[in-house]
Amino acid sequence: MRKSRGGPGEGSVTHARTTAARADTARERDDTGDVRETTAGQRDEAASERDELAAGRDRAAELADDEAQELDLREDLEDEHLAARELRARAAAGRARATEDRTRAAAHREMAAEDREQSAQDRQLAARDRDLAATDELTGARRRGAGLEELRHEMDRARRSGTTLTGAYVDVDDLKALNDRESHRAGDQRLRDVAEALRRHMRSYDLLVRVGGDEFVCILPDISMDDACGRF
Repeated sequence: MRKSRGGPGEGSVTHARTTAARADTARERDDTGDVRETTAGQRDEAASERDELAAGRDRAAELADDEAQELDLREDLEDEHLAARELRARAAAGRARATEDRTRAAAHREMAAEDREQSAQDRQLAARDRDLAATDELTGARRRGAGLEELRHEMDRARRSGTTLTGAYVDVDDLKALNDRESHRAGDQRLRDVAEALRRHMRSYDLLVRVGGDEFVCILPDISMDDACGRF
């Protein structure tokens, strides 16, 4: 029987534009995630440098205190008592600066943690956008390009594991006639109904791909032919 097809139509153009926009958004979010990861690393490095600086100032303060204590032991020399007080003042100032360095280091680490958290969220959103870009908006099936790539992975996995892989080709007859008779909205609903009917009889991890305007391919890994035929 000769099969009639529906034209690409305005909806297909809109879907294509939406897919491209989502793919661009996913790439932008991935790029933003990379930038935030880099910034977080730089902030961690700055925090480590400040911690090292603070430790150095603490060591200098301890040396100044030790030297001041030695001068205090020489009770007969007033000049040395003055020098000891100056050393202690210098040690106190050094410890204050070390405290400031540690506070800044903690702030850097907190900001680095926030950057990493935001980066993880960006990557999650990018993954969602990629998934949406690979999903046919009308039927919820995988789009042709993404779906055929996933099919290739399933074929490779079946070869490696020695398991079965069953495919079913589904063609919706007379879709163009339905569009002409009752409008494209009716044709779209027919496609949604077919996709939903297929999903009801497929497992959650089976693959449903819309490969054409009125054509679907169903991929069922690790299933017997009898079971597959029973489902369809």
